[in-house]
Amino acid sequence: MVDDDMKRIFRNSCLLILASKGLSVASPWFLKGVVDTMSFGGSLDLTHLCMGIGAFGLTRLLSTVSGEYRMQMISDFI
Repeated sequence: MVDDDMKRIFRNSCLLILASKGLSVASPWFLKGVVDTMSFGGSLDLTHLCMGIGAFGLTRLLSTVSGEYRMQMISDFI
């Protein structure tokens, strides 16, 4: 019979994988929005650009942090 703690770690690990990979896929979408905004000549909104770059950086950071936390959780278990 599988230990309940092992099941919990497995479920959390799967959720962290989904979060990490989902964020790493979503981050270029924010960067694309910034580039698309810059391509419209004359209507350059710096607030939108800064928020897009911030969202890109935040999603990349959260993706890395969730992946590293998952690896630490698994290595502590092993």
